[in-house]
Amino acid sequence: MKMRWLWMGGLSIGAASLVLGYVAGRARASSVVAAQPMTYRGVLTDIAGAPITGSKNIQVQFWNQATGGAIQCSIGPVAVALSAGAFEVGLPDACTTAVHATRDLWAEVFVDGSSLGRTKLGAVPYALAADTASAAAGALATQLAAIEARLSRDTSGAPQRICTGSTPIGNTAWQTYATSDVMVRVDTSACAFTTRPIYMTGLVGDNLLYLTTGGSTPYVPEATARTQFEIYVPNATPVYANANNWHIEWIAIGN
Repeated sequence: MKMRWLWMGGLSIGAASLVLGYVAGRARASSVVAAQPMTYRGVLTDIAGAPITGSKNIQVQFWNQATGGAIQCSIGPVAVALSAGAFEVGLPDACTTAVHATRDLWAEVFVDGSSLGRTKLGAVPYALAADTASAAAGALATQLAAIEARLSRDTSGAPQRICTGSTPIGNTAWQTYATSDVMVRVDTSACAFTTRPIYMTGLVGDNLLYLTTGGSTPYVPEATARTQFEIYVPNATPVYANANNWHIEWIAIGN
């Protein structure tokens, strides 16, 4: 089992939070905004990248070091129903205080008792409650302005989310197409895009890639653009492609 973070930030504060940057955002303030509870979010997929369904016992621990160290706070295990692999766990006040007060934290998530390893929340605390951010002044306002300038945006200035993924190395679901070619349909539904995203793709592998075409030209049918794309590579077979560990790595940007 592996965990894939789709929002590039596992923490959020209330319904109107700002999650800034591409790592798990967190707040640093002199006090906790009690009316804006903090939650931890993530998406669980299996080794093939398919979202896990059903209910799982989720536990989240926050550590002050990547290995060893001391637990700053913990929540769970709690039974959580997964929605397309996604889960959300409300954090207690102790975790909110730790996130606000500690510059570097690592989150360790346990699923049914099995650890998924520790993930650094970020070198700089960038998630602030909306009412705190809107009233920012002085050095804080300067910090926020610099962060916002680095966010992914479209040409209208609207912020965009970034979602990444990969098909399984050596076991991508290549299918024969037109007798002498191969194709693969890549599921991106776990990204939960509400509009058509922009896909950037690459064919990656161990050997003979210089002979290929098509890996960076995704076919994106409009009817299913929010949840999948297709890649076609000529002059290959599924066995040949997987023998050379050909797989698709991709980035999607959208909302």
